[in-house]
Amino acid sequence: MCFFLQLFFETPVSAVEVLQLDIGDVASADWSARATRIELNLGSSGAIAARISAHEVTLGADAESWTDVTLSCPELEIAAAFARCPQLSITGTSANLGPQRLAGSAVFDARDQAAEITIEGGSVAGSALQLDAKLAGGRWQSQLDLPNIDLASLLALAARFLPDGEAGQADGSIGLKLSAEGTSSGPLAMSLAIDARGVTAGNASGTVATDAMSTKLQLNATRSNSAWQIRATQSGDAGQAYAEPVFVDLATQPQRAAIDAVLDLDRQTLEIASWEFEQPGMLSATGTATVVQTDEGFRLARLTANRVVAQLPEAFDTYARPYLFSTPFDALESAGAVEMRLLLNDGQPAAFSAFLDDVAIADKTGRFGLSGATGAVHWRDPAVAALLAPDWPGQSQIAWTAATLMQLPAGAAQIAFVAEAQDFRLTSPLELPLLDGELKINELEVLRAGAENMQLLLDAALAPVSLTELTTALGWPVFAGQIGGRLPSLSYRDGVVEVGGKLQAQLFGGNLQIGDLRVVQPLGNLPQLFADIRFTGFDLETLTETFSFGRITGHVDGEIAGLQMLQWEPVAFTASLSSTAKDSTKRRISQRAVENISSVSGGGAAAALSSGVMGFFDDFAYDALGLKCQLRDGICNMGGIAKAKSGYYIVRGKGLPRIDVIGYASQVDWARLLEQLKSIQESGPPTTGPSE
Repeated sequence: MCFFLQLFFETPVSAVEVLQLDIGDVASADWSARATRIELNLGSSGAIAARISAHEVTLGADAESWTDVTLSCPELEIAAAFARCPQLSITGTSANLGPQRLAGSAVFDARDQAAEITIEGGSVAGSALQLDAKLAGGRWQSQLDLPNIDLASLLALAARFLPDGEAGQADGSIGLKLSAEGTSSGPLAMSLAIDARGVTAGNASGTVATDAMSTKLQLNATRSNSAWQIRATQSGDAGQAYAEPVFVDLATQPQRAAIDAVLDLDRQTLEIASWEFEQPGMLSATGTATVVQTDEGFRLARLTANRVVAQLPEAFDTYARPYLFSTPFDALESAGAVEMRLLLNDGQPAAFSAFLDDVAIADKTGRFGLSGATGAVHWRDPAVAALLAPDWPGQSQIAWTAATLMQLPAGAAQIAFVAEAQDFRLTSPLELPLLDGELKINELEVLRAGAENMQLLLDAALAPVSLTELTTALGWPVFAGQIGGRLPSLSYRDGVVEVGGKLQAQLFGGNLQIGDLRVVQPLGNLPQLFADIRFTGFDLETLTETFSFGRITGHVDGEIAGLQMLQWEPVAFTASLSSTAKDSTKRRISQRAVENISSVSGGGAAAALSSGVMGFFDDFAYDALGLKCQLRDGICNMGGIAKAKSGYYIVRGKGLPRIDVIGYASQVDWARLLEQLKSIQESGPPTTGPSE
């Protein structure tokens, strides 16, 4: 090229009128040209018209091919070591971009080693092109502007270079501005601005998608030796975005993000000195990070979230709830605010803190809930945190104003604990007001939570709680009396809760013992309970008050063996109760109690009471009573204390007037039986006639 410029500069213009050079094929390390021709036309006015053409030009290592390429300059100005073309025209056909027509200008000054070129026009993925480049004083500058790239056309172009299906499909437009400057040693500064408008796109698997999304990106970078100082900002305020399973409506939840970082090419590290993310009214976060490049690719070596503020329920519903779908926790509701800190090391959590501000969280099904919660939750992996965050707090404490546990209302309380790695331990007893009593957890320790060899240690006691309040809260038939007791050692493994000893409680003036207690998936959608229950010395007078059943005095013993419950509803058991042996308590049964027993068991005493002298007595003495029920497939197989000539004795009378209650129904529908008991309870005691 220098030879041709020298030829132009030193050849007298009067020597020739037309100069045509057929050069043929030329090539360098970066480009090659075939059938190259240079033409100079010296007009009578002294103006020079220049034209360079090539049948084919190949650019770059990727062999971008152009055909029928022509560079024209109708008014080429040439002076000593200087050339200028104010009306440069370039035409040709790109194998990838199609026919192109560009216009611009160019200046070259050999004395100062300076050059300047401007090109505009053409079409790159549907967008016109504007390119400005300058070289002066050993420093170059360039700016590329593609204001309206059609995204569908861009991906069609990319598909030529990617494996089938990897380019994807999209609609929308992108504005792009790229500027750079540097020296012969390489670029020193770069700036990139992207304005994406109405982008609708998605990957083949459907895990990432946008709909009419608009977002802006600004990136500025400067280089010093091998390190690039980078500042990037991004914002989105229109359309929707989905990254499985999170969906964000940017029109109602606009967001912005920013990073300040140093990319060290020699060390192959990206040190993010500051990153920010914000969605006003929902979420804000700041922190630092370190990314390193290894043989396997890029790896997040460390991330610190110094301050994450989440407003509930907005942040919870957007970023947490999608991960809970089809889990036992997909019905959670939340309110309040949470400020968090997080430390990741090699992509794994090393420490976490959450500061609660009037937080409420509740399960819609009533399994659990918490309101008015304040305090701090801290967790750490001791092995990592000791090195990276030795001052990270270890003691956690939360206080709340009200709570719900398995549909039972609980009062204000506070809990203090330590959580490290997979372990959890109470550091002081938890005293939880429950109905009119109190649940006191003296010791609770969880080791290796989530592991197959997980262990749970629990020591708890329940101060007497009103059975009336307890059963009402659970939606069960209302019981009278109180319940209290001690919970022995408890373990949890593979989704199963087991009580190692026997649960003891005082109930209805007697003793209750629950053994072989197991609960499978207690917080799942289909919890199952298994147990064997025995009771002794239950006071019938207290017990029968529960159902307004009619007054019965005396005591009973009994059991519910092989109890199985599904979703907290009984599905199988073998139950029996009978009068306590050697009980010195007077045994009396009221007329109303006889009627109710007869109605639910198909007994034969109700007719006798409705006629004759028996109807004048309020109650009757009895020798013994008892009832059996074996529940299978929704049917109770019934029995009593002894066989009768026809049926079975439920109540065996004593003295005069004597009355026996005999059951004739050998099978009773369980659901119907419950409805009858509920009907008896709701009917209440009679308002006239005998009181019981």
